Amino acid sequence: MESFHAARAVAPACEPRLWSLPLLEASRERVLAGDLKSPLKRLLGDADLWLARSRKSDQLFTVTTKPATPSVTYSCSPHCFYSLGTYWWPNNATPDGLPYVRDDGLVNPDTFKYDSIPLSQMLFAVSNLSLAYFFTANRSYAAGAAAFVDTFFFNQETYMDASVGLEHSQAVPGVPNDDAGRGTGIIDAKDIAYALDSACLLPTDDPSWGAKRTSQLRSWMGQYWGWMNRSHHSVDEFSSTNNHGTWYDVQALSLALHLADAPSADFFAQHILSRISEQISSTGELPQETSRTRPLHYTWWDLQAFFEHAWMAQSRGVPAFNYTSPSGGSLRKALEWVLPYATGAEPFPKPELTPFDTGCFFPILRMAQRVWPEAAPKFEAALRQLPTDGMGYHYSDSPLNLIWPPLNATTPSAPGTAPLNASTPNAPVTAPLNASTPSAPVTAPSGPRPTAKASPKPSPMTALASALPLLRRRTGGGGPSCTAEEGTEYLGNDLAPPMPSAGADECCAACAAMSGCAFFTYEGGADEPRLARDDLG
Repeated sequence: MESFHAARAVAPACEPRLWSLPLLEASRERVLAGDLKSPLKRLLGDADLWLARSRKSDQLFTVTTKPATPSVTYSCSPHCFYSLGTYWWPNNATPDGLPYVRDDGLVNPDTFKYDSIPLSQMLFAVSNLSLAYFFTANRSYAAGAAAFVDTFFFNQETYMDASVGLEHSQAVPGVPNDDAGRGTGIIDAKDIAYALDSACLLPTDDPSWGAKRTSQLRSWMGQYWGWMNRSHHSVDEFSSTNNHGTWYDVQALSLALHLADAPSADFFAQHILSRISEQISSTGELPQETSRTRPLHYTWWDLQAFFEHAWMAQSRGVPAFNYTSPSGGSLRKALEWVLPYATGAEPFPKPELTPFDTGCFFPILRMAQRVWPEAAPKFEAALRQLPTDGMGYHYSDSPLNLIWPPLNATTPSAPGTAPLNASTPNAPVTAPLNASTPSAPVTAPSGPRPTAKASPKPSPMTALASALPLLRRRTGGGGPSCTAEEGTEYLGNDLAPPMPSAGADECCAACAAMSGCAFFTYEGGADEPRLARDDLG
């Protein structure tokens, strides 16, 4: 209990943007009063595993351990971020395997060798450890977060080059314009501002973290923000009219707020109104997402981005939660439209290609309770009907209860936002760094692979190019390029071969310990984790 009292006396160094500081402080007070014991136990159990990992140099995360890349035009130092297009495979019809072609069923296991996995795992670790420090004032957790941050961002041998940003993300080797990277890949770093949120909770007056490290991290993020403001990839991704565009705005707004870029923060906060108008129908349906083969899943995915975006936009005076577009679409309608499907009260009217845990709606419903208090009892009832919290925890045990505490008379309703489920630390990864890489090759279906389809690159939004000079149009280039087909989800997202397990609980733990594992099947003592690459469009 002494550590909790110490935690209460520590004032955060800055204001988190993706988390809500008033809600975190309310949770801490409830912990001091003996409430929220199960969520705290879950959080600290995970943090202890991350802490143990932070003390082993080969268990930290870096972009410098990747193998050689297959991209023809890629030329960058080992410190550059690189990721492969998930559904693109070497071409069986050519001697060198180029250009890569899209396979409609399978994730290329080579994608797990590159840098999207280290980035996401580092963010999981730092988020978990910083929250553990916030609730306990145990500076060992701060030191653990520092180890992950130093390795990924600062150490001379292992740092990621911020000035190159995600220029080489989601590459499609051998495909003109996309061989060394494309705009789609910016979503790989959609949660990067959680590192800055975490820094706000960590002690600037102690060597376990220190003010200098926070300053260095802000400087690194400033360089990365500079890359976002000058890369043609940003214009491509901003121009997306589905969840990719929404997630781009979330990333941009969170960074602009942290870095005190007021003009950009105002622009991206206001821009959510345009996103609502173009994506949400008068009934509340999100047609760009329900046209997919996993329509309920992608409705949640886009709504999560919308709610995070809207929550942050409140700090700039944009009332997105109460906005109705000229065509009648709104965030309230979108939630009301999907709610009976999320709770299981009604079957979703379209088939879902793969199982989906509707517990992922947990943080959305908690946000909804605060922005529409008159409907709070309805949303609380819906919360209790969810199968999990989206991370495999029961409603009452979920660490999300610390981030979005259950409503009571003293819980504040304040601007801020909850972390995305995918960013909130699941059970820590305790296996080696490459544990997510399938141990056996995933083979494609028999017969010829499909031919890559040529399509023009999306044109930059005229309004963006004129209203926000930070994002610049690409000059020259142009022409057709081969891209993953918009709005399509592909089959075969197996994360690993079946693994012997003693029971379903052990299966759940195995899945939770793997980055990207969305669900598992349990049959006769073996579990087969599956990957749902929701972030790849």
